Amino acid sequence: RMNFTTQAVPSRLESLVPYVDRSKRVIKSKTGELVWHYGKGLVAIQSDKAEGAVGFLGQHGAIELPSLRIVSPMHSGAILLAALDGQPLATSTSMLLQVMSEDRNFGWKTEAVGAGRKKIIDLGSPPIMVKNLEGTVELGSPNLRATALDWNGYPTSDIQTGATIQLRPQTLYYHIERVHP
Repeated sequence: RMNFTTQAVPSRLESLVPYVDRSKRVIKSKTGELVWHYGKGLVAIQSDKAEGAVGFLGQHGAIELPSLRIVSPMHSGAILLAALDGQPLATSTSMLLQVMSEDRNFGWKTEAVGAGRKKIIDLGSPPIMVKNLEGTVELGSPNLRATALDWNGYPTSDIQTGATIQLRPQTLYYHIERVHP
């Protein structure tokens, strides 16, 4: 703990033992909302208003979180669902699903310089190229409408309904609404 004051205040170093499980190779945040599976290369985000996973998604099969289930063959990626209306995900009527994978500038080039190492020989330039996105995200409610959004956040004509969202290769954002039957 660090305090920024004009008076000297004693600092205290808290034990990290309750948050680190070396046998399972897992580190949890104090609130339990972030779980780093460092042995598996995955970080899970689990809060009332946001959930998701970041890391080597393709190695994990189904990633089960309280409000969603992620299945993606992407080698590395990030999938995050956040409530837009300030409500918990379980009751939110407006959510944003964000999906990302590996990206690099057009023309990016590397060359091998040893076992498993590469040297960057050209940084390339815009536009940024993103690997195709793949997978499904399942939410508990069948009463959902997902609208694909373009890079600027504007709706496209693509709409999916139901509990499962099939990720599209070039769609980074989805607006998800809970609809009442």
